[in-house]
Amino acid sequence: MKHTLFLLFLSLSSLVYAFESTPPDSTLSILKKAEIKILISDGRTFYNEDRYRLGLLKFREALSINKNHANANYWVAESHLALGNYGTALKYAKIAESNDPNANKDLQYVIGQSNHRLGNFDAAIKAYEMSLLTMPKSRIKGLLVDKKISECKRGLEMIKTPLDVTIKPLGATVNSRHDDYAAFLSNDGQQLYYSSRKAQNTGGGKSAGDSKYFSDILISDWDATSKDWTTGKNLDPRIVKLNSQGFDDMAGFSADGAVLYLTINTEGLLNEKINTQSTDIYYSTLNKEKNWASPKPFDRSLNTFYFEASPTFTEDGNTMYFISERIGGEGKADIWTSKKVADVWQKAENLGNTINTAQQETTVFVSGDNKYLFFSSEGHEGMGGYDIYVSKKVGENWSTPINIGFPINDVSDETHFVFYPKLKKAYYSKLSTDNNGGLGGRDIFEVNLTTEAIEKIFSSL
Repeated sequence: MKHTLFLLFLSLSSLVYAFESTPPDSTLSILKKAEIKILISDGRTFYNEDRYRLGLLKFREALSINKNHANANYWVAESHLALGNYGTALKYAKIAESNDPNANKDLQYVIGQSNHRLGNFDAAIKAYEMSLLTMPKSRIKGLLVDKKISECKRGLEMIKTPLDVTIKPLGATVNSRHDDYAAFLSNDGQQLYYSSRKAQNTGGGKSAGDSKYFSDILISDWDATSKDWTTGKNLDPRIVKLNSQGFDDMAGFSADGAVLYLTINTEGLLNEKINTQSTDIYYSTLNKEKNWASPKPFDRSLNTFYFEASPTFTEDGNTMYFISERIGGEGKADIWTSKKVADVWQKAENLGNTINTAQQETTVFVSGDNKYLFFSSEGHEGMGGYDIYVSKKVGENWSTPINIGFPINDVSDETHFVFYPKLKKAYYSKLSTDNNGGLGGRDIFEVNLTTEAIEKIFSSL
């Protein structure tokens, strides 16, 4: 008993001595380390739920306690990478690396991805190759690291043979610091319809998925005096009925301009007149006041309980192509087609593995004569992320898709490509960067393009 009490006395004495001989903030430091650990854990929970902005707040709070904490810097980098802020992601990843090169097994992959998306192909290849030494084989396979190395090498080759085109972002009357995309011209070319996730949306709501505002369809008029588009509006009487409290995205017009196509997603929203269980395809017609009427859905032969979007039609209105995540595809989201017979849309068919891949296909657009099919994909050979591809109709089949080329494609997730051959121009959307003149988020770009230039892409093979 005396021996036990003696040991207890020694332990207490040592503890008192430790408190007296250690700097006053050391005990606080232990508590702060625990707090950082909890903050990172909470942030990772948000991150794993794809709530990146909420996770980022936690990681930043951890950095406010210790700005050099390697793992906190790593997770700030990972979050910015997920949000598309590639320069910021690289900055924090390098801070993490300088403090602890082994902060996370994925650190070199994040450095590689950030450089890749910034177009720093050589630096990206170096980091990707280092990640092959630090990550488990299953992780390497799941993240497609070898494919990304190939994309960087392909990017280095593609920039050697650029297309002879001029690309410019639309101005601040259309583009903003928010996501702006899916631009379509009215048939007379005097109005521009597009989607935007600006703060002044219908209902003022945000998506729980990415904490951004829901999208609305906006309209802008061409001003012949200023030679620019007027400021886009979502409350204009011509389009006000198109917008719900959820996602409303522009998808195009019929050949005669009398029908407007769009997609809507109001899943989980209360007090909303339009109810969808996922993203569905809708249409609207002009009323006698020349305003667009309340949207109506296509029937369940086209709209399923899965994601459906990006409808595009041939000039005769009898063939539709669209994106769907329904069962029976080649991968995550595929291009499907349906024909209208006696005013009834037939069962949709998958375009097959010449067009579709095991990865994502998105935002399809068919030329009016059904000769060219443009779409975005992250599965075909490209520079990384989504690139734009074109396929040509050969008999009843579509040819193997061709990457439309640099500089239309770069590393900025190019989507929503639409081609106006008579106007010799196209519009598409991509991530804004310091190098392309964008204003933030996704922006809309205009490119001069002709049918002859498209044919030249095919003849160059």
